Amino acid sequence: MKKNIPKVSVVILNFNGLQDTVKCLNSLIKTKYPNFEIILIDNGSKINEAVILENRFKDFVKTYRFKKNLGFTGGNNWALKKTTGKYIVLLNNDTKVTPNWLNSLVLLIENDKQIAVVQPKIKMIQRKNYFDYAGAAGGFIDKYGFPFTRGRIFNTQEVDTGQYDGTWPIFWASGSACIIRKSIIDKVGGLFNEDLFNYMEEIDFCWRVWRAGYKVVFTSDSTVYHKVAASASKNVVLKRYWEHRNNLYILIRNLDRRALIKILPARIGQEIVAYVYYFVSRQRPYLKSLFFAHLDFIKHGFYIRLFRKRGLNNDKLPIYPGSIIFDHYLKKKKTFSTLEWSSKGNISYLVFNTSKNTGSEIVFKQANNFIDKGYHVNIFFLLGRKQNWFKLQADCDNFILACFKKAPDVLIATFWPTAYILYFMRAKKKFFFSQDWGPSMHNFIGFKKLAEYAYKLPTKNIVHSKFMESKVKEIGNSNVQKITYCILDKRFRMSQQEKQNSLNRKFYNRRTKVLSVISWYTTVKGTDLLTKVVKMLKNKNGDYSFTLVSREKKPYSKLFDKFISDPPKEEIIKLYRKHDVLLSTSRTEGMPIPGLEAMASGCLVVSTNNGGVLEYAKNNHNAIIVNNLEDLWEKDLIRKTIRNTNKTKRLIKNGFDTAKSFWDDKITDDLEKIIGIN
Repeated sequence: MKKNIPKVSVVILNFNGLQDTVKCLNSLIKTKYPNFEIILIDNGSKINEAVILENRFKDFVKTYRFKKNLGFTGGNNWALKKTTGKYIVLLNNDTKVTPNWLNSLVLLIENDKQIAVVQPKIKMIQRKNYFDYAGAAGGFIDKYGFPFTRGRIFNTQEVDTGQYDGTWPIFWASGSACIIRKSIIDKVGGLFNEDLFNYMEEIDFCWRVWRAGYKVVFTSDSTVYHKVAASASKNVVLKRYWEHRNNLYILIRNLDRRALIKILPARIGQEIVAYVYYFVSRQRPYLKSLFFAHLDFIKHGFYIRLFRKRGLNNDKLPIYPGSIIFDHYLKKKKTFSTLEWSSKGNISYLVFNTSKNTGSEIVFKQANNFIDKGYHVNIFFLLGRKQNWFKLQADCDNFILACFKKAPDVLIATFWPTAYILYFMRAKKKFFFSQDWGPSMHNFIGFKKLAEYAYKLPTKNIVHSKFMESKVKEIGNSNVQKITYCILDKRFRMSQQEKQNSLNRKFYNRRTKVLSVISWYTTVKGTDLLTKVVKMLKNKNGDYSFTLVSREKKPYSKLFDKFISDPPKEEIIKLYRKHDVLLSTSRTEGMPIPGLEAMASGCLVVSTNNGGVLEYAKNNHNAIIVNNLEDLWEKDLIRKTIRNTNKTKRLIKNGFDTAKSFWDDKITDDLEKIIGIN
């Protein structure tokens, strides 16, 4: 059985911590994972604690002893040579594990060959609901190299309420508890740099792991408990010395010259602030540790790396783009969740205005989906700041304020007027989500040419239909990629009883009920055709009733028997089901929302073949697509189609699935691939 289960080597260093180590081993031997070994290094303890531990745990532990403390780096590097497992676990001697802690770590790293390091959730032994200082829910650094964790930023420790649960990319995994793929260690330049001796060696290692193309992740499926500062509390001043010294060293070691030139002035300023703070607060031991850290940094020539030309790519690493010191102390952002940043990715949308419309609804649903998957999303409006008609999880604001926020990984303009703002916005990648076909929508006051130019902007175009794809390419932009999306949720699907009721109404109603849904932009295109059809059907055929749904009444609204202003979605669904036909001579080319919603609700669609209707509508099956409008009243096409029992039954039975087949639910997955976050 063990032959098929990868072996794990658990490495523990002990330094004058006999009692803690005994407790750790007592919990460790209860581990339910069936194939692991324990390698214990007594790293220069004053008394020979290795003998005591070996006698007590001789059946479970391989014990080695050094008379001199090799540090965390040297001790683990030496222990690595004695390991025989496929995976290495680094575990502090002052930790306590749960029986199933190892299973989920191995499962995760086994299933993804790109994952090199996994950290479990690390919580306090003393207060089990709190995140521990050493790792918490995964570690990060800001752009100036200062480390912090999800769950603890400086002295602010959070209660674990599940807010960081899941599997997440992190910048560094804590050396207190993590599993490492042994095969990658040589590929990234070895385990730990022994110049560091103690502290921040895991940050340096994980930085090299990321640069080599592997991933470091956190999982909440495994939990380890850690005793607060069991080793470090014995000499806090020395700990502060190592932290200051090593932090500068790993920064110089892992950044290229260009990046260092950008951040060093600010970093030096922050070091000066630390001097002032320690002096004013009369923390002279810390002031001394900071001075000797800088002196040692210069003495050992670490600064020489400043002058080395190296091609180190850090663009795609999950490094926090702000200053954690500034944000924590001045902006009062005490927790990770208030930083408005995600290691999975950060997306901003440019939206035209805050008003209620289908295009914004599509974007807002995308935003919520991305947030549910762990991304951070901002919505910036060209006109306005807030909206109050959609339950949106994303942060909203006016686009001007975007200039003062952190640059996102991806910026997506969603309507051609916002596309021009892309020039002035900061982002790693820029896209134009062509929801509507602007050039054919706006044929007045030169808007057509302006809209056409939007489709030529030096950004990738995202479209959602073959029609849109061909139109954008006609304008001369071949840099276009297609997505699919669906806004049809379970509310549109009819029960068997509702389907039967709909059939009965269509077969036995003497009057044919016609519904039209008009958005704001229809005022400039298509209303003349709509009013003509309504007039002629009333005059020629008589037995029709007409309902208009729109935002506000227009002069042509008098032609309709009933007018409904901007109803909620639930009411629109009821209207689709009560009516026989959706009349849409002027549907939006980019987003056939009313047509698909009607079809899903068992309502026949009547439209011209304007803007690729045939992509989603099956002519003479769930739609009447006419080139000659006169056929609607001269040949009575609507009533004849409804009275066709077989066609109507197919529409009622298959309407939802037919409409849904045009759209796919995986828009977020499609966008992830296009924008290159995952």
